[in-house]
Amino acid sequence: MPNTLDQRLHRVQFRNEHSRWIRAWDAVKHPVLSALLLPEEPAGLLEAHAADLDEAWQTTAAGIDANASLTVDSDGRLHLGKDDALDDRPSLKDLKTRLEGMIPGVDLSEQILEVMSWHPAFPATFTSVTGGTSRLTDLHISVAALLTAHSLNVGLPPVIDHDIPALTRDRLAHVDQHYLRPDTYAAANAVLIDAQAGIPLARAWGGGMVAAVDGVRFVAPVRSIDARPNPKYFARKKGVTWLNMISDQRIGLAGRIVSGAPKDTLHFVDLVFNPDNDRRPEVLITDQGSYSDIVFGIVTLLGFDYRPVLADLPDTKLWRINRGADYAALNRAARGQVDLEKIGRHWPDVLRIICSIHTRTVSAHDVIRILQRDGRPTQLGEALVEKAVGEPVVDRSAATLAAADRRAQLWQYATESFPTCRSSSPGCGSPASARTIPRSGTASPRSPQPCDALRPGHRYLWRSSPTTSPATHTTST
Repeated sequence: MPNTLDQRLHRVQFRNEHSRWIRAWDAVKHPVLSALLLPEEPAGLLEAHAADLDEAWQTTAAGIDANASLTVDSDGRLHLGKDDALDDRPSLKDLKTRLEGMIPGVDLSEQILEVMSWHPAFPATFTSVTGGTSRLTDLHISVAALLTAHSLNVGLPPVIDHDIPALTRDRLAHVDQHYLRPDTYAAANAVLIDAQAGIPLARAWGGGMVAAVDGVRFVAPVRSIDARPNPKYFARKKGVTWLNMISDQRIGLAGRIVSGAPKDTLHFVDLVFNPDNDRRPEVLITDQGSYSDIVFGIVTLLGFDYRPVLADLPDTKLWRINRGADYAALNRAARGQVDLEKIGRHWPDVLRIICSIHTRTVSAHDVIRILQRDGRPTQLGEALVEKAVGEPVVDRSAATLAAADRRAQLWQYATESFPTCRSSSPGCGSPASARTIPRSGTASPRSPQPCDALRPGHRYLWRSSPTTSPATHTTST
């Protein structure tokens, strides 16, 4: 009787929980699907993906004969050629030397204090863990000293000064314990990200919508809750992984400490989906360590343009949807067959997973672990794989053809040309009066005069220019 009663209570509890889950799903389904542009019925979406995949195969097959960088062996495996190293020209070495001489040597702590003076919101983000609103006297000096000590990994002794109240050992230990923590670091980084986006040079690099994710392994010299053994990376010691996301504006958008050296795929999606500021990148680039077919399916369904750089391209299995299509030399390469019916059967569950990650109901780390068992995907994981598989490699192959052509043209131009100067100085700024920077400090009778805009006190904005050269610069006093 007790067992029967327990079973009944368990069934009632399950029905209540199930009803709650259904109500929660109905409440968020339509807004989230609209935000992610995902249909409840996958037929139209799959048809569009089938057309895109077929077009990518046809484009790659059509251009493979005219491009020596991409070849197919007798087993149907793709091989991508490597670029030959290009030696630095003497003029480029001279330019680097002159530019390095213009960069002043500064103390790191002084640089942090200067940035704080530019952006008062930066030091203001370091608040007390107690929630108090009162501020310590010269708190920004203590914070700058601690940031310097932590970034250089030198500990507190080099930054302690007992003659300055803000730099005593007790003061630094108090600030380190109560003001420096992950949420204040993230808030401070958000201020720097917004400030970096306003710099003309950073805007010339990119719009901040392209980001790369990679992990760096560090040996932990002291005991740490995150340190784990891994003979491959840490020998007999323990270490951690710092997973970092950097935008095309050359600033870190988010970072995360990962215990030991696990595969980056488990934490990649959570890192991308939770940047320090409120702007998520649109294009994501990773290496092989952060890629898997399941991750690709999740990331693309979340609305990102994922472009992994696959290191083992020859061993990667390529897939097709149209079994009867003729892809010429790539027919043997397209040996996998995508099962659209499997995607359709599991589509409702796929939507629930994606919406749960989007609303942060669950973490992508937990979802990825559940979708695979002993390294092999479950049936639901296979549906995500079917949705994702084939696209990254084939799209990358098609893009490689165009990129290889552009790269060849760029190298040819780089070997025959040299950057010209475009500045606000008289005589500069027009193609007719563009002046080439000579290889030495003195002007040669056979070469144009050195541009007077290249001098200390100028801010240089390097950018690509199709009308002049791969690298030109704009200056402003």
